[in-house]
Amino acid sequence: MKSVPCDCAQCADDAYQFSLTELKEFAEAGDEIQCRKSRKMIDAAGLLRNLFPAPYRRPEIFVSYRQTDESIKLVDQLENVLRDHNIELRRDLNEVSYRDSFRRFMERLGAADAIVLVLSNEYFESENCMFELTRIDAEGRLGGRVYPVVLKGTRMFTAEDRARIVRHWQGRLDDLRKLEADQDLRDIAQYRNRLGEILKTLADMNVIKAGDSFQPIVHQLEKLIAG
Repeated sequence: MKSVPCDCAQCADDAYQFSLTELKEFAEAGDEIQCRKSRKMIDAAGLLRNLFPAPYRRPEIFVSYRQTDESIKLVDQLENVLRDHNIELRRDLNEVSYRDSFRRFMERLGAADAIVLVLSNEYFESENCMFELTRIDAEGRLGGRVYPVVLKGTRMFTAEDRARIVRHWQGRLDDLRKLEADQDLRDIAQYRNRLGEILKTLADMNVIKAGDSFQPIVHQLEKLIAG
């Protein structure tokens, strides 16, 4: 293809033909291009997008969990259930190879289309888990992208519970200040500053509890994948 037809109203029957090379140059520069027939300015990038729509990208689904026996068992079960429905669950055990960066994996998780959260008291005391949780929040649409599963005994649903979690990270921050660990200080301060609002959002959601059917997660993820 060496030319692209204009899509303005006057070109409905006998369209002016833009040079594909010229159209790409205008689109890359972010400029509009003039139709020589109607003299109207045309969105060059939009014309190309209509002609070459982006290919379908299957949504990526990750899981964030603490490495405890109970959490690992639940994630194993969930992974098997989702696999039976042709849904791939991305987790650290399958995605992070020898010498790979865990932080890079956690950044990918934070930007994912959907993230299953396996929440526990131990989860809220894990630096890696809090990095993932605050990263999800920073990427936006926290409530729209997370699918919480709560282990028995997890304390996060009252104001007192949420305050206790925030105090835990305030204590970690105070300890690190004494050691002058600047890089870690920035991360821990982020957890302390953001966790209050994040926890309120999670506590307000209708969650699945450990032992419940995974069917609500399966149903909503199938809808997400179907678009």
